Amino acid sequence: MSANCYGVISGVRNAEDRQLAIARLEAEGIPTDQIFTTDPEEPNAPPVWLYSMSANSELIAPSLCDLNLSTQGIAATLEVARKLGIHIRSLSEAFDSRND
Repeated sequence: MSANCYGVISGVRNAEDRQLAIARLEAEGIPTDQIFTTDPEEPNAPPVWLYSMSANSELIAPSLCDLNLSTQGIAATLEVARKLGIHIRSLSEAFDSRND
């Protein structure tokens, strides 16, 4: 797996769901230290750590809901990622920002 591949899970998942999400991302080849958590205090904004990722990085989420806590926040995260050249893929919804 590329060093430019990261995972993200929602910070509001319960402990059991969190472990399942982490295991799913690890199965994709993402090490635990490259799995971020969305900030539940900013439900309508992209996570701050997104701005520190480099272009051509890939961010994998078990579900689009893991990107943020609101529909507006998910949309904002996808838009910022697009502008930064970061690719986002969701495992549950079969969403891949590299595809139109």
